[in-house]
Amino acid sequence: MRALTNWLLEKRLITKVVTYPMPKLPRRLFRILSESELEVLWSSRHLSGNGVLAIRNRALVAFIMDTGLRHAEVANLTLKSVDIEHRRVTVIGKGDKERQMVFGLAARDCLTEFLAIRGIDDEPLFHLKSDGIRSIFRRIQLELGLAKFHPHQLRHQFAGTMLRQGTSLELIGMMLGHEDLNTTRKCHSTRPISRMLTP
Repeated sequence: MRALTNWLLEKRLITKVVTYPMPKLPRRLFRILSESELEVLWSSRHLSGNGVLAIRNRALVAFIMDTGLRHAEVANLTLKSVDIEHRRVTVIGKGDKERQMVFGLAARDCLTEFLAIRGIDDEPLFHLKSDGIRSIFRRIQLELGLAKFHPHQLRHQFAGTMLRQGTSLELIGMMLGHEDLNTTRKCHSTRPISRMLTP
């Protein structure tokens, strides 16, 4: 807009300078996993193999990466929250606000594998509280030597992926449960990212 108005002024198509407020960029961008980090992620012993815990952890990480849910929101999910057939999850977010999210085929396959051995009860979907979810991410981080790896990082990963796919900030904000669009903007990163959900 500045360049345009300067050109219009130079061509004498307008008679006075028009000023515009410039948007403020966040002081720092949230760090997301690099391509190389994503490539080694699924090699973690906590995510690979056919053990019960590995199957659960694989479903957990794939699910968060594909939905961008807060770890507290994931901890509050139950079997009734998830519709595997239609790949939908009903989430109760901050302020007890309800929203629905759709997850992809790879996340569905990981969830299906886990649910086949999980059993039926009213406990949290992954049988984990918030601290338990953070603990699993911490173990993966230490094992793989990642600079950082935590559930909220995958939330930023999700937002960045959606932006690169052309999804509007308004829609991303709705999916993330943000009330303020500025919060959504902070999730954007210019670094290469990928939704490498398939282990």
